[in-house]
Amino acid sequence: MQHKMLCAAGRAAVRVSAVAILLLLIAALVCGVMLYVRYRQQQGNQGAVATPAVAWGDEPAQTGRFDATLRFTDLLAPGSGEISTSVTWDDGWFFDDASAYNAELAHTAAVISTLAYSESGYYQQHSSQPAYMELALAELGFSDVSTESYRYRSEVVDEALSLVTQTADAAAYAIATKTLAAPDGAGDGAAETDVILVSVRGSYGSEWLSNLEVLFDQGDDAQQADRDIADAMARTAGPDREAGTEDDHPGYTQAAEEICGEVARRVEAAHRAGRSAQLLVVGHSRGGAIANLVAAEACDALAGVGDAAERLPLEPGDSVRAYTFATPATTTSDDVRDARYAGIFNVLNTADIMVHLPLQSWGYERFGTDVELPALGDAGFEAAFAQMTSTFEQMMGVACPLDADAEATVRDMVDDLSERFDSVEALTTPAGVAQVFGILAEHVDPLTILNPHYPSVYIAWLASLGK
Repeated sequence: MQHKMLCAAGRAAVRVSAVAILLLLIAALVCGVMLYVRYRQQQGNQGAVATPAVAWGDEPAQTGRFDATLRFTDLLAPGSGEISTSVTWDDGWFFDDASAYNAELAHTAAVISTLAYSESGYYQQHSSQPAYMELALAELGFSDVSTESYRYRSEVVDEALSLVTQTADAAAYAIATKTLAAPDGAGDGAAETDVILVSVRGSYGSEWLSNLEVLFDQGDDAQQADRDIADAMARTAGPDREAGTEDDHPGYTQAAEEICGEVARRVEAAHRAGRSAQLLVVGHSRGGAIANLVAAEACDALAGVGDAAERLPLEPGDSVRAYTFATPATTTSDDVRDARYAGIFNVLNTADIMVHLPLQSWGYERFGTDVELPALGDAGFEAAFAQMTSTFEQMMGVACPLDADAEATVRDMVDDLSERFDSVEALTTPAGVAQVFGILAEHVDPLTILNPHYPSVYIAWLASLGK
């Protein structure tokens, strides 16, 4: 009897296993079909949400200096996640010295960087979310706004497909233009100038994996593969391009090159019309890293370094500004602090673990000037932190989740990583992986570690500091 029961149980287990395997095969087949259908839709420019048709109205665009209320979404906001905040805009900024840090522009740029995330909701099928980016930029007087890059980079199926087609290193971004009349005596003779704004979305879906590419083998063959991919992507977007140099983070160069191609077309259009070009590039997190590389390429072009000007035709009378936030390190280049990058400002919360990665001890830096928000140990930090949390609560409608001593935990973790790993290669060994998990277990609370990284925290800091 016992033998028969065991045999019956064995047969039942086999049947269950066979059914499970069959279900997995069916699921894999269905997923494969879905990805293939989506791939064919992408090739035929079908099946994606159409770019929004924003009514710009009959009223002339706002010019000069003014305040505007912009709506956006944030993960920490209650209810629908939508909030609004007031920003200042001044066309006169673009006739001032680009190398001087502008606190008001930094605050407005932080909000525009956050809008790059909010725009994703519009591009999801059956979503009722508005086109936040277009609406906000209309308020600021911009026209010719394009968010075309979101169309196949905002759905779950598109993120899954990007892993198969090896295009997860791309990024969605908005690009827009505002034409300004130059005040008397400004510029190098052009009566008008085009402000070309680029806002790059940060990590989204599978794109997050590109942050880890610095851990992968980047020998000569791998570096050439990265350059080949970026070249191919850029050629589909415009002029023939070179990929990022081998000094730059491989997870960001492909997106940076694609964006440079779009910027080049707008710069050329401005010059053909007899206008100068003023480039403003913004982004948060991975978007900030990509913006940092785009701005560095533009600065190289403006300075006539190498052949950058052949790819991005900036000329005397043009200018480059970049305001990035929560930006990981982007390059091992030796000249990140060169004077030609003086218009690039990276706003950093030192309590944010992401701004410390990849580690500086591994040789990684950011182009331009790092602007640190008030930090633990600074004179007056307690009062500044209290003002920031109050501003956050007024803006968001909920208490700020950030602890005043969060930076101490991050410092300990960074020090521990720097002491145990003298290079990025050391992380890729089995022993290295085990040590990393040990460090994470010792220092990281997964529920709070990213609180200092949220865009709303950066916006609250900048607003509380008087913009």
